[in-house]
Amino acid sequence: MVDERHSIPITGSKKKKMAYTLMPVKSTEWTEEEYNVRSGLVINELKRAVDYDPDLSAYTDHIWYDYCMVGTSYETAEPSIIISAKGDYVKALRMIFKKKATDKLYCRSGSSIWRAFKKAPIPQRPPFRLVYRRTSTASDVFRYAAGTQMTAFQTIQGTLCGSLVHSR
Repeated sequence: MVDERHSIPITGSKKKKMAYTLMPVKSTEWTEEEYNVRSGLVINELKRAVDYDPDLSAYTDHIWYDYCMVGTSYETAEPSIIISAKGDYVKALRMIFKKKATDKLYCRSGSSIWRAFKKAPIPQRPPFRLVYRRTSTASDVFRYAAGTQMTAFQTIQGTLCGSLVHSR
């Protein structure tokens, strides 16, 4: 059972929103599996929009995307994509995503049009809410990993399968 203890505060949120990372991403109309498939597509499209922007394309390493349930409480949490970036980039990100994400990707950001109707029409695809999180130069996970000393021992002589190692 996921409860309030398993939540992460969204920094810079005026309504004190929390990210519920252990809560399954689903809604009454869409299943968890449909959201998992859809999140990969939406995040790739958001990344592509940043890549084609002349001002932000140089800062793609400083922008992180994650999807989980976000809300002011466990009961009000909605499927969301959290876009973590330095405070300087958030305004520019809002501008480019406002054009692309709202109509084409069924991502809304809490506009008054959605709240004006008592019951908004069900979209054709699983919708996400875009949540912007202002961070410093590194994400919380990277900062924690950088502050922890670690030694790795490798006994396998062959090729390792896994992710690329990137150093700066």
